[in-house]
Amino acid sequence: MAVLQIKRSNVPGHDPSTLAEGELAANVADGVLYLGLADGSIVKFYSSNVRGVVTIEALTYYFLVNNSPFTSIYFDCFNEDTLTKDGSPVPEYHQNQTYYHCFDGSILLTDDVINSQDTLYRFLLHYETTEVNDTTPDITIEYSINQGNTWNTLDNNKIDDIVLISGGFNTLRFKFIFNNECYFNSFGVCYNYDFNQYTSDTRMFETLTVDQDYAAPKEITIPNGSTYTTNNKSLEIYLNRARLIPTVDYEEVDSRTVRFLVDLKQNDIVIFTEKYGYVDTSIDNKSRLDYEHNEQGQHIFTDLTTGTKYRLAVDNGNIILIEQ
Repeated sequence: MAVLQIKRSNVPGHDPSTLAEGELAANVADGVLYLGLADGSIVKFYSSNVRGVVTIEALTYYFLVNNSPFTSIYFDCFNEDTLTKDGSPVPEYHQNQTYYHCFDGSILLTDDVINSQDTLYRFLLHYETTEVNDTTPDITIEYSINQGNTWNTLDNNKIDDIVLISGGFNTLRFKFIFNNECYFNSFGVCYNYDFNQYTSDTRMFETLTVDQDYAAPKEITIPNGSTYTTNNKSLEIYLNRARLIPTVDYEEVDSRTVRFLVDLKQNDIVIFTEKYGYVDTSIDNKSRLDYEHNEQGQHIFTDLTTGTKYRLAVDNGNIILIEQ
């Protein structure tokens, strides 16, 4: 019996450069089928198994590379039609490529992605999309902690960032509202069972417009009396959107001053920023990290009960608190 075989490659990641209209090709290593279109472009068709594996790895990599503190992760890579389709036009599910084709006005709803007997306090959402017609996907996301009875809009600044629910929650579901056409490929949620609350808010953010040309080295004082932690780790400096490298492009002088090791030009934009980091601010702790600074740029702790301020020190190998 004759076997029909199309143009193919067994080299992972190898795509055909050109295909005639209606011509087929395959990458048998990646499980991808290619079709040549009339305009000369090529479209890919993924097997559901291969695309699912790639998507899970991508989501896992995102959470791990961003050092997101979590106990568990929920993934949905759409190997099956798991979401409720709503809105107008209604999204189209494509099982062969494991994605939802969504349009302006489409809505996708999850069931409870979390249903826990223990009370949770924070979650982090990440999703993956593909552009259509070179248009960046625009999605409004709502979440519900009472099984869809009421909905809260997720701040766009909190996408891919930790969301705190101060009163805690036991269930969590999402509503994805699409404001333009795109492919919705997958989403993941990480969450934690501990009772600590965390923040990744920005402590300091100052912008400086350079008033004239300066040759390196040049010491600059951060505007508005702002300070930072002098450890070559916490401070981030951007010069015209390019992040500078500590000890290479600049040096920390003290908690208010930076010595630039690169030339500065008039009207250059310099951004100084420092984040809190993931700091325990749960109400059952007796003290918390307020990130005030003394003259040496050291962090100051405040006792919540008495209001007394302390700094950390080391005495014979033991960490102690010294009153300020």
